[in-house]
Amino acid sequence: MVKLKNLVANAVPIRALDFCLTSQVKPKNQHESDKGLVTIQVNSSTIGVGWMINQCLEDQVYPIVFGSITFNPVENRYSQPKLELYGVLQAFKVKRHRLYNIHFKLQVDASSLIQMINSPDLPNAAMTRWITYILMFSFEIEHNPAKKHHAPDGLSRCRRAEEDSDYSNGEIDMEEGPQIVQALSGDYEESIHRRVTFAEYVQQEFELEEEVRL
Repeated sequence: MVKLKNLVANAVPIRALDFCLTSQVKPKNQHESDKGLVTIQVNSSTIGVGWMINQCLEDQVYPIVFGSITFNPVENRYSQPKLELYGVLQAFKVKRHRLYNIHFKLQVDASSLIQMINSPDLPNAAMTRWITYILMFSFEIEHNPAKKHHAPDGLSRCRRAEEDSDYSNGEIDMEEGPQIVQALSGDYEESIHRRVTFAEYVQQEFELEEEVRL
């Protein structure tokens, strides 16, 4: 009981992601420290994929958010290398609003996955599309030993519960890329929302900035 109390008392609290710090992070060979660096740890099992996002702040690394998705009967029959790659794809898709337009670190415990992403030469068309999507993000990939990979490993083994929400795994449009939801002002009491690509959003912001300068 004493040990449990100590663990609870000394547990690292969950923090909100500091986007100001993330915007200052540069690629691995250009930054002097890891301050502000976001790390996403991903692990896949035959049950599902689990992930945890951390951020290095002034004094230590803090957990930001974590989650998991269970695989359907077709997906959980994938080979292990395919499962590992598919898990990274799903984690990036779900957390794209946190990961897009920043440089971050991806940690996996499967060494073969690192080679697969860094030197894609796959005869499988689906896996090639997955890697194409993954490489749209700016990240460095690192092997994380299994003994340090407990959180995503445990999350990947969480079975689906009745209260879990459904996750839509739609087709990826490589031309559109990651999408965001933009709130539009209108005459209604509530804002109107529509889905726009990141490229469209940046173009709109740039045009607005030019109008202000004029």
